[in-house]
Amino acid sequence: VSVEGVQYSNDGTVTLNLSDNRKLKLALEKWSELGQPLNKTLSDKEQKVLEQESCYTLIRNKMLSFLARREHSAEELRRKLKQSSSISKTVDFSDLLERCLQEMQEKGFQSDDRFARQYVESKLVN
Repeated sequence: VSVEGVQYSNDGTVTLNLSDNRKLKLALEKWSELGQPLNKTLSDKEQKVLEQESCYTLIRNKMLSFLARREHSAEELRRKLKQSSSISKTVDFSDLLERCLQEMQEKGFQSDDRFARQYVESKLVN
């Protein structure tokens, strides 16, 4: 299996067209970190890394979509992503989910403290 083509998107992702007709979407920065192995036969390990990063990108996009609507607790996000995601059956899903949650917290996109404050304020108003 090799990467036969790459499509760059304005959202900071790339779609990889593999020789076995699969398409994987991952962050542009991750694609750069991996050395952009275009037209090179991928080892099993390299394929697994690309597949994991593609899953991570799906988790990240879904999590950002939830957070764009309103604040969510970390536990809410875990539950929603496990329920709604077809990729939740992948072996490394929990690890990828926790990695993404950590990224959201580090960037200030998710905060349990902020969620709790907003939740209490909304109950006091109503």
